[in-house]
Amino acid sequence: MGKIMDNYCFYLNRKKIEKQTKYNKTSHLSKEKKEKLYDYYRCDYCGAEIQIKKKKNEMTGGLVEIPYSLTGKSPLQLMLCNKCLNPLIKELETMRNGENHIPHVD
Repeated sequence: MGKIMDNYCFYLNRKKIEKQTKYNKTSHLSKEKKEKLYDYYRCDYCGAEIQIKKKKNEMTGGLVEIPYSLTGKSPLQLMLCNKCLNPLIKELETMRNGENHIPHVD
């Protein structure tokens, strides 16, 4: 099994995907205010940062709903970066033991 299907119950039961914030490095002992750099999500497959930008087409990933036809169970909502989408689909297809949601024409 793969990274996503090992933690299937966690991804299925979570209410929403957490938005995290990156701050400028400061000492925890000083009274300086933290300076916010940007907000981001974590990729569920590889753990990379996906920065949240105003224009959605400039982001390096996004929210993906994986349907029943791929999971074999109920649909999942995952946060994935662009490079992880195809490996996840291949992993899910091989897990379904050759059951493919797209018919092949020879």
